[in-house]
Amino acid sequence: MEEVKVEPPPQPVMKFISVTSDALTEEQREMYESVLTTWKPVMFPKRIKRYICNKCNKEFKNYQNLYLHTTRVHSSEESAVICDICDKTFKNKHYLYMHRMNKHYSELEKCYCQFCLQEFRTRRALHMHVKRIHPNTLPEIKCNECGKEFSVPYKLKYHIEACHRTDKEKYKCHLCHKLYKNSLNLNRHLHFQHTPVQRHPCVFCNMTFKSRHHMKRHVLNIHPPLESKVTCPECLKEFKNDQYLKEHMQVHSSLDSKVKCDICDKFFHSAIRLKKHKKIVHPSKPKMRCEKCNKEFAHAHYLRRHNNAVHLEMDETEYPHSCDQCGKKFKLKKYLNNHLQRHEQQHLKRISQMVKTVMGEEKDVPVKKRGRPRKARAEIEFIKCEPVSSSDSESGETESDSE
Repeated sequence: MEEVKVEPPPQPVMKFISVTSDALTEEQREMYESVLTTWKPVMFPKRIKRYICNKCNKEFKNYQNLYLHTTRVHSSEESAVICDICDKTFKNKHYLYMHRMNKHYSELEKCYCQFCLQEFRTRRALHMHVKRIHPNTLPEIKCNECGKEFSVPYKLKYHIEACHRTDKEKYKCHLCHKLYKNSLNLNRHLHFQHTPVQRHPCVFCNMTFKSRHHMKRHVLNIHPPLESKVTCPECLKEFKNDQYLKEHMQVHSSLDSKVKCDICDKFFHSAIRLKKHKKIVHPSKPKMRCEKCNKEFAHAHYLRRHNNAVHLEMDETEYPHSCDQCGKKFKLKKYLNNHLQRHEQQHLKRISQMVKTVMGEEKDVPVKKRGRPRKARAEIEFIKCEPVSSSDSESGETESDSE
């Protein structure tokens, strides 16, 4: 006999629980506080980092001031440095640098500004002076291919490598042969896709993520705390967090702030929605065709979803999503959600009927019928005909003759 594996029932998704609730563990409460500190800084401000000296307990504004304090005041013989020119000893490297600049600085290393002839001891100081005092005299940093201007040379270098590079195979992954615009994206791809990195588990479910940021974003969207709820000031609709509210507020925007598709002249509330529209309706890549019904899709994700929804042959008893109320099973979760909405509508309808019967409103309020209203027919009065005897008929005839 084969053992039948019984899968544990899916646990309900935890969401809209207050940070102060006793149902949360200490780890979950810390995660909620971290999420709200990142995306709700007004209600949960970030903790200010304090820079305190361990030896004299003096507090400083930043790490640089703390470092200078420790090297000047609490420096030891181990941190002492020696000048290689005059063999003089100093507390730290900062004092040695100032000594070299003042005592052992040669005339050959001096720099002069070509516009005002001011003297500087380093090339960096000269560059900062020209940038601040003579900004209009700096040469233009412009791309020769497209004419785009940049403030610093390294940005122009990145622009040329990303947009106008002829060697497309330069930044190619040697494992999966994917192409990338620059070395930064390639290194990020190698780190996340082909390197065994530490996964960050969610404290509310069994999912794991590549980075802590993605895990916190998952908590905010799937397991949102009660404090993250926001309300639209225009229509009073509630949303999980500020991100959904920001997307919703574009619905209330005017026509002037909308963006237009240059291909089909459709208007959209934001550039993100326009980008999604172009990606699906006007894709730059060739469309992918379904082998069974020849329907075209812009991306493999939509084709896969179409195959799972339409062409996946599965017995109805094996459908993964089932309704808790009536036991009906569905192939996709989307169909189950639509079915649950019908249950909710029926429940609300029953409640409204019960309220009407209790309040006695059923007699007063007429039930509205569908279709065109019919004209009221006039009631016809029927007169009952009584039988007439022969003597009455004869007397009626004599009266008529006499007349």
